[in-house]
Amino acid sequence: MNGTMDGNAWTGSVENIYSQVANSWDKAKQEMGTVNLLVTGKTGSGKSTLINAVFRKEMARAGIGRPVTQETKLYEDPDLPLRIYDTKGLELGSSTQAETMAGIRELIREKWKTRDENQFIHAIWYCVNCGTNRVEEKELEWINSLCAMGEAGVPVIVVLTQVFRKKVAKELEEVIDRELAGKPFYEGCFPLLAVADEEDPEGHPAFGLNALVEKTYLVIPSSRKAAFVNAQGVSIDAKAEAARKYIKGYILSSFGTGFAPLPLSDAPLLIANEIAMCTHMTAIFGIALDEKLIASIVTALVGVSAATIGGKTAVSGIMKLIPGPGTILGGIVSGMTAATLTAALGQVYIAVLEQIARGQLKKEDLNSETFKDQLRQMMKAEMDRKAKPKTAEK
Repeated sequence: MNGTMDGNAWTGSVENIYSQVANSWDKAKQEMGTVNLLVTGKTGSGKSTLINAVFRKEMARAGIGRPVTQETKLYEDPDLPLRIYDTKGLELGSSTQAETMAGIRELIREKWKTRDENQFIHAIWYCVNCGTNRVEEKELEWINSLCAMGEAGVPVIVVLTQVFRKKVAKELEEVIDRELAGKPFYEGCFPLLAVADEEDPEGHPAFGLNALVEKTYLVIPSSRKAAFVNAQGVSIDAKAEAARKYIKGYILSSFGTGFAPLPLSDAPLLIANEIAMCTHMTAIFGIALDEKLIASIVTALVGVSAATIGGKTAVSGIMKLIPGPGTILGGIVSGMTAATLTAALGQVYIAVLEQIARGQLKKEDLNSETFKDQLRQMMKAEMDRKAKPKTAEK
């Protein structure tokens, strides 16, 4: 991205900023890929309620699912890096139960044979309605079958739904754990109530979704974790933690800008790196911001840090004019300052995204002077914190 240093401020064209944001956004979504979950269980096991409670959008709505087999519907949304395969209820005594289970196994194997991780089934949620007070022997056989897929195996998580009586849920959990102990793809049993009881929300509040989300995050492949974090709407803390992991790579990139061969040439590179970082973290959070709104936040952060960038560039630029060792030393000073700045900016931006995700900050407020003042204070506090020398604990 083109830009020039003028005194202590970096300026670049609005069109270039929008272009950089759009390119970074597309790249972040492409790298994220898609996470694919299969949700199964008997009719009335609460699959649809669970799906709609976990993800950022209501996926399991009537009329939206696209049939992919006689037994399975596929739910997709263009705004989510997610596919949900929702199977027909596995009914006891049904003449089609064997065909339904065979269809599920075939779907998993077909996706695995593609050798395309974007198509694999990455995890299975098997739902058991706790309200029945028991788990059928046939259901345990079905879960066993899912845990015995061999080479095409997929992590299986049993979800106890509609848990109004936690003692009953605990007993069912013990039965299921005992039956499936040692199975290679069994990942545990999780009791929950996806939605609070409308008639008694205080006596029966929703619970358990965080534990399910955390376990699913752990068992899916590393390459799908960002997609899952984006799609889920339960844990904002998980989104923030995932975003923080990505800051490290951008810190290393920003350090490298300090070794750009020409004095004053690293500032535009640093700005481009920060724009890419902020856009990537926006994608991880799954916040629906258009490129102009993203650019508004990013350019506000750049404006807050412009003086710091200018001071860094002036000092390191002079040192780079000294041949030999001066160039290397200037690069190290510049690189360390750029890395510190990027780390601070990343933490502030995550805090902003958290406020948006929690409903504490509205999108229409992002261009307000109040928000910009808050941003300046946050950035200054973060830079002061990072500049403060660490003292040894006594």
